[in-house]
Amino acid sequence: MKQKNISQEVIEKQCYSIIFDILLQIQISKEERTKLFDLISNSNEKSLEMKLYERLIQSNQIELLLNMKNHVEEFLKNRPQNRQILYLYYKEKQMDSKASETATALALDNSIELDVSERMQYLSKALILAKDRSDTDTISVNLNLIRVQYHFVQKYAIKDWEKRAVDSKEMIQFAKQHLYYDLYLIVLYYMDKRSIITVNYQAQQQLKPFITKAYRAMIETLADEKVVKQQLVEVERELRSNTLYFPLTLILSLLIKRGSSLLRDFITASSQIPSIQFYEAIEKIIEHVYGQRGKDADEFAELKTDDYTKLRLLNLAMEFLEKAQTDGYEVKRYYLTDLEQKLQTLMIKNEEVKHLEKRLNDFNNVYGINN
Repeated sequence: MKQKNISQEVIEKQCYSIIFDILLQIQISKEERTKLFDLISNSNEKSLEMKLYERLIQSNQIELLLNMKNHVEEFLKNRPQNRQILYLYYKEKQMDSKASETATALALDNSIELDVSERMQYLSKALILAKDRSDTDTISVNLNLIRVQYHFVQKYAIKDWEKRAVDSKEMIQFAKQHLYYDLYLIVLYYMDKRSIITVNYQAQQQLKPFITKAYRAMIETLADEKVVKQQLVEVERELRSNTLYFPLTLILSLLIKRGSSLLRDFITASSQIPSIQFYEAIEKIIEHVYGQRGKDADEFAELKTDDYTKLRLLNLAMEFLEKAQTDGYEVKRYYLTDLEQKLQTLMIKNEEVKHLEKRLNDFNNVYGINN
């Protein structure tokens, strides 16, 4: 009896195959072919219908499959390997929420062979289709992480990351192991959903030591200044608008401590940071060096408080004030007055001091600083 059933199944399969071959090869219009397949789809023979759908996929007749009216979603959902077609089905039927959910699952499923750029495209589509705010927030986090992965795959030639979605914790561990502080800071930022939604002050204080430690390690311990600059520029490009993850005052104070050439290179490369922001960061460092920052002083790197260090910082502040004015910022009078007062406190009186006094005076005369 069992043998008979198997034979019957084989015969049925062969018959189905002949029927499908004829329907696929017959010279008729697309509309007429669809109507013929609809007859099968509308029959009570569900096994015949499922075999038809399998054959359409094997024959790459995806458009025909998507136009079938019965049980297509059920058929595709029961076959995870066809999830890409299921996404197309939901798109075709304008079932946006389900299409978004399926695209997200596709992007994060490592059992499916997709390269990073394809996963990024699926998440971009999922974000556009998502309706619920919580869904868009989660998709945004995943999209940004996969975008970061894609970028660093190119930058550091990480072959192992080219064909899969890498977990954020794995990226963090990899960054620590290889001293890629730029990757570490950027992934840490996108791991923290609060950075996209609402930043909690208490959470900030918990993260701050990790962020500070990463910048210190990058600037103080990496031997190659070119690598330090590249990593800083990478972080600045991605995080400059977030003061927690891109603390400009701390960064500048560490650079000043390390040496002038790296500081100059970074400032030149950081064309997107407004000069007035640089000035305000230097101003905070000056206040710290002059002993006027109180309890916040430990936020900054340890800098010498001698007159030569102060003069160097005042020159740097003057440079940014001049650039800010040239860039179209309306420099306030108290900025200039503050620099004049601090210059007067210096015990040294050399040509550099006289030159700075002249720059301050010329700046005031040329621009007519507002009160």
